[in-house]
Amino acid sequence: MERRRVIRLFDIIFAIVLALGVVSFAYGQTDPEDAPSPDEAPLTGPDIGRAKMPSIIQRTFEGTLQRLDIWPEEAAIELLDLTDESRERINDILASRAAAIDKVVSENLDELLKLANDGEGGRWFGALTRMRSFQKKINAKLEDTRPLVEQFAEVLPMEQADELTRMVEEYWDAFEADEVGEEIEQLGGKMKASIAEKAESLRIMGEELGRSYQRIEKSAAVYAEYFIRELGFTGENAQHVRDEVREFLSTVDDPENIKDDDWIPVIRRLYKKLDEAGRERLFEVILQQKG
Repeated sequence: MERRRVIRLFDIIFAIVLALGVVSFAYGQTDPEDAPSPDEAPLTGPDIGRAKMPSIIQRTFEGTLQRLDIWPEEAAIELLDLTDESRERINDILASRAAAIDKVVSENLDELLKLANDGEGGRWFGALTRMRSFQKKINAKLEDTRPLVEQFAEVLPMEQADELTRMVEEYWDAFEADEVGEEIEQLGGKMKASIAEKAESLRIMGEELGRSYQRIEKSAAVYAEYFIRELGFTGENAQHVRDEVREFLSTVDDPENIKDDDWIPVIRRLYKKLDEAGRERLFEVILQQKG
């Protein structure tokens, strides 16, 4: 799987929602008539009364909200002067989340490929369904499924917890205003804003999946799943591939410089462990590669 194909999918997650007709607003677009007035323009300077208030809200030259590729909580926490203890506890929360996502991605590489194919092929309903499936699988792996803002606030002093919560809430308020505008107070406006926020959360989760794939793309899991997919193995034969690849890569210092001949001992050991059908398939694939 090419990295570019995987990452590109997560740039169009929002388009999936639009294509399904769930949301009627335009992502990242502002009608010229709705653009901020000169008095409201972001380049006219900050309000003195709010100048000392940290904020994760940034705007483009057109005045639209600059979207984050990480969770607002992650951006906000960087603006707080944390103690070493608080920083360590925040890092533990993020490391636990990253490990859970990496586990899901490594166990579902084939699904990730199908997700990318659905997105690139314009099969929006299929892509959205797979994204929701990934969301459920990630939640099942997480030790704590509460929003990050609650997890972070729990390990911070009260004053910093309040400041974090304020920044996160302000960001989502700005997002909703950017997408829905004055309709927020009209019938259906709050529902539209809620759908918009869920769609944006899916996009950010897509970014997380992309970063996870980049972390593990040279890992044993990626190599193993690639071979398993090429061979069409399941069950014990698939597990034999995982075991052999994992053992081989544990002895390799630089996966970038693995040569084709380096895999020969691995193939020989694998051949001995496979059942008869697996051996025939492995031999067939080897002949195809040489041809």
